[in-house]
Amino acid sequence: MTPVKLHRRYRRLSVWNKLFVWGSVASLVGVFLSFLPKKQSQDIHVLAPSPQSVVHTPTDLPLYTISLGPHNTLNRTAYPQDKEWEVGWVILHDGQLQLERRAVGETQYKHFRTEPGTYSAYIKVLYHGEYRIASNVVSYTLP
Repeated sequence: MTPVKLHRRYRRLSVWNKLFVWGSVASLVGVFLSFLPKKQSQDIHVLAPSPQSVVHTPTDLPLYTISLGPHNTLNRTAYPQDKEWEVGWVILHDGQLQLERRAVGETQYKHFRTEPGTYSAYIKVLYHGEYRIASNVVSYTLP
């Protein structure tokens, strides 16, 4: 069939039939795209393999400020770039890594553990492919 004949036949279709034709075309394009090789994407996780892999903050990354609130609640400053940097809380208990938790969208955190000891917390971010310490370190002791 020539393109002119196809165009004439298409013009004779009702609105619903035209919608069906475009839906079919979209389905075929979707099936075709599903077979294309996928671009390698890098999964972004807040959890670092170990605390030793964290690199200190460069000068172009703003520092977060953590403060200790009532009942040992941690409060942090927020920046518009939080989502780009994959912000995370890091909690240490007596110097040992206790928790690494995503902090995007939350500016307060209350740690659930209540065992006696010294707890320390800081903010880290994934920035240019590396985890970086991006805050002061806050410590508190539970008797």
